[in-house]
Amino acid sequence: MTKSNIAKRRATAKLDSDSDYVARRNELIVIAAQLFREKGYAATRPQDIAERAGIDRASLYYYIGGKEELFRESLGDIVAADIGAATRIAGDKTLPPSERLGQVMAGLMRGFATSYPQMFVYIQERMHLIDTDDSEWARKLQKVTRSYEDIIMELLIEGQESGEFDADVEPMIAMYALFGMLNWTHRWFTPDGRLSHEQVSAMFKKILLNGICQPPGQK
Repeated sequence: MTKSNIAKRRATAKLDSDSDYVARRNELIVIAAQLFREKGYAATRPQDIAERAGIDRASLYYYIGGKEELFRESLGDIVAADIGAATRIAGDKTLPPSERLGQVMAGLMRGFATSYPQMFVYIQERMHLIDTDDSEWARKLQKVTRSYEDIIMELLIEGQESGEFDADVEPMIAMYALFGMLNWTHRWFTPDGRLSHEQVSAMFKKILLNGICQPPGQK
């Protein structure tokens, strides 16, 4: 069977959301995400995915167009899923900037845990390539990333203007420190590890805010 015929069969089968085909395809997406985490995206071969799934390579292409498609499908809408919640938190003026900042951090860390390992594969293997990718998928991720950066920057600036945060700290540096702490968890965090995502985000909040909050009596 030619590749074009396989692609046509794949497109037709994907339309049937209740089919065994879709269930098997979703299973392959999960398997691929696990292998990307274990071996790295670049080192994972389609053959590795097929072997882990117990099928031959030809059958793999009936379910999926290639490794890149598997990666994008495994990531899905994870990156964009919590941006609405972060926007709502940031806009809640009944809470001080420090509390809103902590809640946004907790949401990001919760997303890492609930979407494990897909988000960490993205951070480790693909995030640095997004700015040079002109695909619709990449543009969507770029937009979400900028939205998160804008939210954090606005909270940091608001905190400085209200006197809660130290005005001597450059907001951009604080923002990079925040994302650096969170994104580096791809090297050591697992959802079933010693520390929960709630504990990790709470400690990060304490580390960050103790560095940028004004000392008592100096507001």
